[in-house]
Amino acid sequence: MNEQAGIQNSGISVAEMLDRINDAIISLNMDDVCIYVNPFAQNILEKRGINILGKSIFDEFQGLVNQKFFIELQKSKSEQSNVFLEDYYPPFNKWYHFSIYPSPTGTTLIIKEITNRKKEWNPDFESNKKYQILFEMNPVPMWTVDVESLRYIDVNTAAIKHYGYTREEFLSMRATEIRPPEELQKYLDHVKNTNDQEHYSGVWKHQKKDGSIIFAEIHYHTIEFNNRRVRNVLAIDVTEEIIAKRKLLNSELRFQALLESSEHAIFIADETGNNIEVNSSALALFGYSEDELKGMNIKELFEINGKKPDQWFDNFLKGTTNFSTKQLKCKGDIQIPVEMSGTQLPDGRILGTVRDISERLRNEAEIRKTNERFQYALMATNDGVWEVDLEEWKSWWSDNLFKLLKYEPGSIEMNINFFQSLIHPDDTIRVMSGVVKAFESESPYWSDEFRILRSDGTYGVYYIRGFILRNELGLPVKLIGTLFDLTSIKKYQEDLAESENRLRTIVQTEPECIKLVDRNGIILEMNPAGLEMIEAKNSEQVIGKNVLYLIHDAYKLEYQKFSNLVFDEGRPFKYEFEITTLTGTNRWVESHVVPMRNSSGEIISSLAITRDISIQKNAQQEMSLMNEQLRLLSSHLLKVREEERTKISREIHDELGQQLTSLKIDLSWLRRKLPKEIDQLDSKVENMITLVDDTVKTVRRISTELRPGILDDLGLVAALEWQSQEFQKRTGIHTDFSTSLADDPYEKATATGIFRVYQESLTNIARHSGASNVNSSLIRKHGNIILTISDNGHGIDKKTLKSPKTLGLLGMQERATMMGGNLQIKSNDGTQIVLTVPVQTRNETVLP
Repeated sequence: MNEQAGIQNSGISVAEMLDRINDAIISLNMDDVCIYVNPFAQNILEKRGINILGKSIFDEFQGLVNQKFFIELQKSKSEQSNVFLEDYYPPFNKWYHFSIYPSPTGTTLIIKEITNRKKEWNPDFESNKKYQILFEMNPVPMWTVDVESLRYIDVNTAAIKHYGYTREEFLSMRATEIRPPEELQKYLDHVKNTNDQEHYSGVWKHQKKDGSIIFAEIHYHTIEFNNRRVRNVLAIDVTEEIIAKRKLLNSELRFQALLESSEHAIFIADETGNNIEVNSSALALFGYSEDELKGMNIKELFEINGKKPDQWFDNFLKGTTNFSTKQLKCKGDIQIPVEMSGTQLPDGRILGTVRDISERLRNEAEIRKTNERFQYALMATNDGVWEVDLEEWKSWWSDNLFKLLKYEPGSIEMNINFFQSLIHPDDTIRVMSGVVKAFESESPYWSDEFRILRSDGTYGVYYIRGFILRNELGLPVKLIGTLFDLTSIKKYQEDLAESENRLRTIVQTEPECIKLVDRNGIILEMNPAGLEMIEAKNSEQVIGKNVLYLIHDAYKLEYQKFSNLVFDEGRPFKYEFEITTLTGTNRWVESHVVPMRNSSGEIISSLAITRDISIQKNAQQEMSLMNEQLRLLSSHLLKVREEERTKISREIHDELGQQLTSLKIDLSWLRRKLPKEIDQLDSKVENMITLVDDTVKTVRRISTELRPGILDDLGLVAALEWQSQEFQKRTGIHTDFSTSLADDPYEKATATGIFRVYQESLTNIARHSGASNVNSSLIRKHGNIILTISDNGHGIDKKTLKSPKTLGLLGMQERATMMGGNLQIKSNDGTQIVLTVPVQTRNETVLP
């Protein structure tokens, strides 16, 4: 607190002194951002100080970058040396003199406007008289010195008064004589190096007649006068300014050192709360980088869950806030409790201090917990707490202890003799002997388990534990402890033991194999039925062995994968596999495996119930073999049927068709031979010819239905297109068939099967669907031929799909199976049938 007061007092003193200086004074940080502007700077720079605070001067004053001032400023900062220069700023049409004083933490600028002086120092004066008047009347010390000899040629009154020499003394002196010894050689080097320089500005040390040292800001202009080079010199005493600047720099350095050495977060913000300066502790506390923090408003750090700071923040900006406890939001939305204070500096800025009080609050909370721990323990625990004073032979019971013994708290006066009377007679001698032995031993602890009579007349089982306090002689003086009710635990243990015995009995008599297996597959336990299943003589033959050695090689990998899921994800599984018994017998088994967890929920083993399904598997295999035989028989019958239908179709078409054609020819001949006047006979013959034509059509239709010739002659695609057209003609149902495939020589059985499924589907649509539109397609995809038939009818209900009486659907399913494919029937809004058949074709092309 004393250091802070010193900083504030120093800041106020320096600020008041700087406010009185009639030069523009600006302080910049290392990023050239303005952190201080005195009142005079607001006039000379034609900008209000509030407008440039916290901003880069090169953003506010356009055109300075890469100019003389910019270059010299960067050089001054890099070399940490003072620089003085004159430069012209076109936007203001003015000349300025810049004094640049760098420091490790920033830069201080002192700026003077010299536009008028530039005009006054023009060598083309109106007249020597006018010059003499100006020279003599100038309130600033001036003199003229010979460049070669360095002798004073003329000196004005202001110089005489300020330096203490008479005019005669000045005119008898050289310019070197007002130089302090330490700067003499520096001055001589300067004269030598600037012999031809016309203009110069800089700050030098001068020594007055009384020996005092001053700082003089020198401006000179070299001219030709009476055939010799002379310099007109203007010397402005800037001692107070230099001292003020040094004090300011020292103050800033001290302040910066205090900032960085403080363990608390310290920041300086402008009047609106925008950060200007922060110390390293602030960076560590807030979690932001220096650039991030300087680009923020302090208000942002106290916006918790979108809630804006209340009136206290306005008071903080006014510097009227003493220490206030708030929640602070650090980077990453981490919230910590802090204590903060704000002080308004003379220039309007805010000096803020933030202190992390997390640890203090934790300590305070811990102290409160410590003070209240005993009471909380009594309230929270189910144990009874007791205390016995062995010297005064008094005892104390907690309310919980009364309740454990089913007494109302405080209903009886408790003492040692009464408590001893509550102990079960069979336990009394053992308990009291144990207490005596504990007193005689060196151990501070005593514990026992015994029965105690409760107020309802029943005995409960309790565990008692005590701590023995002894005096300096080692004698017991106090016994403090707890009483815990074990009655329900004992009952639970008895019930658990009974349950375990019952469960073990069930496991031992269970006719199925029951076993426990650990994560590594090691068998932990197996019941007698399991030992019998694997033909083991005793449990020693399997306990400790890996379960995989019983599993057939073809199923080990799959079993291990499922077993890992049990332990890693807690997922049960059911798996059928073959095992090899210890005597070499192969058996099919079905195992249902579930995870076994401990009280913490950790999976410690798997429980498997395994049953022998060899009989069922053998039956399934026999059934599968029988089904395969039936399928082969069905395929053979279909093939024979197709061949028979082809033969009958050909015979009907060829034989009966030829005979009917011959009969028609004969009837036509007969009609021509009949007399024309016998109309009745002519009409009869005409009817006979018509009947023969109809019979020929019927023969062709029957032949085509038995085996369409187009399927054999033109291929599957043509046959499907023909069938679609014939179906539409016969039923009136709009039928649209599309394909991108050309006819290829498909295997005859495959082409016939696909055609028959399509034919049967159309027949079912005509009979049952009530559809008005059918769309079908034939495509090739991933080595499969896919036939899709869709209608807009009323669909097929699930019951009908599963009915064994739907022989047409069963026939289609059977044909798909025989072709190595599958048939899917979907019914929602209408019915869709999808036949997928693996097929290889040659010379397949895609139609455009």
